[in-house]
Order: sequence, then C-alpha cells, then structure tokens
Amino acid sequence: MNGLIKAVFEIYLEIAPYLFIGLTFAGLMHVLLKGDFILRQLGKANLWSIVKASLFGVPLPLCSCGVVPTAMHLKRKGASNGATISFLTSTPQTGIDSIIPTFGMLGWFMGLYRPLTALLMGIITGVVTEKIQVEDKPEQIAAAAQACCLKCECDDPHCTHPSHPWNRHLAEEGSNCGCSSHSGETEHGHEHNSEKHSNKFMKFITYAYGDFIDDISTQLVVGIIIAGLITWLIPDGFFEQYGGKGFLGMIFMIVVGLPMYVCATGSIPIAVSLIMKGISPGAAFVFLVVGPATNAASLTVLASSLGKKVTAVYVLVLTLCALFFGILLNVLVERFGVIVNVRHLAHNMDRSILLDIITVIFSIILLLSFWRKYVPKRKRAIIPLEVEMNVKRYKIEDMHCNHCVKAISAAVEELSGAEDVMINLGEKLLEVKGKASDAEIMAKVQSTGYKIEKI
Repeated sequence: MNGLIKAVFEIYLEIAPYLFIGLTFAGLMHVLLKGDFILRQLGKANLWSIVKASLFGVPLPLCSCGVVPTAMHLKRKGASNGATISFLTSTPQTGIDSIIPTFGMLGWFMGLYRPLTALLMGIITGVVTEKIQVEDKPEQIAAAAQACCLKCECDDPHCTHPSHPWNRHLAEEGSNCGCSSHSGETEHGHEHNSEKHSNKFMKFITYAYGDFIDDISTQLVVGIIIAGLITWLIPDGFFEQYGGKGFLGMIFMIVVGLPMYVCATGSIPIAVSLIMKGISPGAAFVFLVVGPATNAASLTVLASSLGKKVTAVYVLVLTLCALFFGILLNVLVERFGVIVNVRHLAHNMDRSILLDIITVIFSIILLLSFWRKYVPKRKRAIIPLEVEMNVKRYKIEDMHCNHCVKAISAAVEELSGAEDVMINLGEKLLEVKGKASDAEIMAKVQSTGYKIEKI
C-alpha cells in the first residue's frame, strides 16, 4: 500500500503545476472568448463552418459531458449537423487545460500532435456527417423553432424571420429576434446588462478555480489514482510482452476508452503510466482520443438528440481516425526517431520553490472543490406544492456538471412563463417558479438533450 501511495503522490506532484497553469488559461478564455462569437461562425452547412467548429473546439476547456449541452445549444441556434459533430469531436479530446499538461508530461511533440489531430478528426467527422445528408427529425425542427420567443409559421425556406427553423444564415450574420431576453446571448443563455459590467477578474476566478475545477476534479483524481495503480501493480514491460506495442494494444484501448468517463486532463497520467509499462505511444494516444471524446452517458444523449445514425457515424469515424493517427504516431516514433518523453517520477525531477508553491496552491483549489461538491450542506426547507402552487419540480439524472446546469437553466429561462429557475446539481433537481406548463418546461429540457422526470 505504501508503494501505491508513493506512486500516486509522485504523479500528482509532477502534474499539479501544469494543471494550475491550464486552469488559469481556461479562465482567461472564458472571460475573453464570447460564446456568441462562435455561434455566428457555424450557421452555414459548408466545409468552412465545419473547419471553424473544429478549430474553436480544440482550445475550449470542455469535457465529454460539458460539451454535449454546448453542442446541442449550437445545434438549436442553427449550426449544421456537420459543424455540431465537428465541435463534438475536437472539443473534449483536448483543451487549453490539457494541452499544457500534455507538453509537460509527454513532451513537445505530443503537446503539438494531440491538438493537431483533434482538429483534423473534427473536420473529418464533420465532413462525413454532412455527406451522409441526415435530415433533421420533425421534433428537432420544432425544438429549433422554440429556441426563440418569437415564432414563425410560414413554409418559406428562405424566410428571414429570426425564429424560422430553416434560417441558418442568421447565426453567422449575428442577427437575433430583437426581444429584450435575446440581447447579447452567450453560449449558455442570456447575458444581461448587469453582467456586462461585472468584475471580469472575479468572473475569471469563479470559473477557473470554481466552476471548471468542480467539473473535472473527480475525474482528475480518479485518473491519477488509476495511473498510480497501473504504476504499482503492473510490472515493467507487461504490455510490450502481451501485444501492447502493436495493433492489439490500440484495440484494447478502444474497448476500455469508449465507455469510460474521463476528461482530457485526467487521461494524461493514465497514458503516461501505460507508456511506462510498455504500451506503445500510438496505443496510449488512442486512449487519449476515445477516453475523453466518448462515454456511455454522452453517447446516449447524442443518440436521442441527433439520431442513432449520426451517433453511429460519429463513433465509427472517430474510432477509425484514432487508429489511423495512433498507427502514424508509432511509425513516426519507430522509423523517424520522434521522441515521446514520459515524465512522472517526481524524485527524479528537479523541483524549484516556485513549483512547490504552485503545487500547494493547486492542492488548496482541489480540496476546496471537493469540499463544495461532497461536504453535506444544510438543505433548505422544501416548500410543499400545495402551499406554493406555482413551483414545479423535476428530476434530471443525466445532469453531471456546471455546463449542464447552465445549458438547462438558459433553455428554461427562454420560456416567458418561467419566472425563476433553480437547479441543485447535487440532487439532480430542477425547480421552476411561474406559469410555464409542465409540457413546455419538459420540452425545453429535452431539446437540450437531457431526460427529465416530473416529481
């Protein structure tokens, strides 16, 4: 057991400074990059929109859970299937929060190779999805029409009304319906005038060291523990002896990674430990792709939102691309001398006082995240429905992170009858005060890709 604790601790010491730097850049991106800017680029069903969707997705710090509601929001606001799938492919594989640790733990080549291949895979999956010409389902078109408080009933596909479901070009031109609730939309909903004047520094701190770390802290720690277990239990050269250097190792990584729920950052220490135990860099790369990009929960949401055919194409093309680029990486390493550095043994590395200070700061941030998420809080008294008849309550089991909360909240707030929207992430609970009907509220939540039950 001491060996396991030592292995986990050494991995944590090595990756913690890079994680802190990654969080910092994630916070800066959140403050500086407006969601409506991305939305304006993805309206037309053409190659350029697919390229831009993949390009924007590479640096965004979203995991496979958080990227789904964001992508569904883009879809509802007019993004094509190709652009949506392109964004879904490139975004969870990597982000500014994971690019920096990849440089630190796996070397400069993997630090470049990982985001570059994520970009290319996003473009390829988007193009293939667009080529199969999957038509929107009637309920998807209805959901798109409900995205705006104004509605258009005409059948003209060239109609310029902002709420018209066929009106793809308005998203690129940045138009909106002009109503008070749609002035200055963000990627998760409405940005009110008071928010525009809010303290950007506090917004940066709250997101980087609050909301975002809360979304990935559990996955991150689990990833570090798994990496420690691999280092402690598996003998050196194990994977090399049992096929980990060849194609079999890549297939094994696909089987393990596809249903696994791991973020792009949490997958790094696992990949490092696998390489240390003899698996090929290409097989580890396959895990770095399919682990963060897919999981059983997100695939279920995609199938219900975009259709089983689109989801199947997405998984198939992503898997084939991961295998191709994994094989290419092995060729570059074995035949052209490309070096994939593996750094995780802290006692073999020179540590400065600055690194120790950053590690302590990150440790405090991580502990505070677990305190917020897992220390029981005093529950507020629930008002009985017969006392406050305007409050409706719902259970949303597949709501996992703060991005889910923001996406659902923004969707429900679009309803004119929703006066107050309250979400408890820990209890998976949605409360809506106002005159909005159950059918309207549940339709809005379902349009973002989530399953909802009335309490």
